[in-house]
Amino acid sequence: MQALDERLLALLVWRAREQNSHAGQRIYTEGTPCDNTFGLLLDGELNISRSGTSIRILSEPALFGEVGFFESRNMRTATVEVSSPTATYLLFEVDPTDLKSGPLQPLGKWLASQAWTTVVEDANRDR
Repeated sequence: MQALDERLLALLVWRAREQNSHAGQRIYTEGTPCDNTFGLLLDGELNISRSGTSIRILSEPALFGEVGFFESRNMRTATVEVSSPTATYLLFEVDPTDLKSGPLQPLGKWLASQAWTTVVEDANRDR
């Protein structure tokens, strides 16, 4: 998130909710509608899976849930579950239309680039 300027980070922090979860707790479920949130893992580990198969383990700090904003059907593309004993993360709620115009447009562009990177990495991993 270092690529974002301080003003944009301040706007984003105002939309954050700190969450604490335990091992096995699902944060997002593949195939469910996107709820206009994405997260930033602060502590712990998350298992990212698709069709029941683990595709990566995230450890802090790591962005997650951003791909759902850009998926054509606006659905979650993977399941995100806590894999460490506990995890602490920030959930950011953002209206997708705000990412296309106004003060959050730079965030939308940055999230799109992060989502594209994730999609490409996952595709390469599947090979």
